[in-house]
Amino acid sequence: MSLRTAMRALADPVFREALQAAKRQVLRVAMTRLTINTAAAVDTLAEIYADQKAPASARVSASANTIRLALDDHLQDDLAGRIAKLERQSDDDA
Repeated sequence: MSLRTAMRALADPVFREALQAAKRQVLRVAMTRLTINTAAAVDTLAEIYADQKAPASARVSASANTIRLALDDHLQDDLAGRIAKLERQSDDDA
């Protein structure tokens, strides 16, 4: 496909929406696969972290990733709670 053809297609709102829908679907599939593999990934991080024979760099990386993921989870829960509170306040004000 030439650049000119691609630009013309992107200028079409119907095409652009279809492209966005396809991208959302690809992301949904990817996120589903990530969710399915999350427990195994956490187990792997825990094993590497606990393995005294593993290289120090691997153990540090596993530790850092475990902490980062736990923090991300906490922040997402906190944000969801704040959004829910704001929505309740907005409903009460309406």
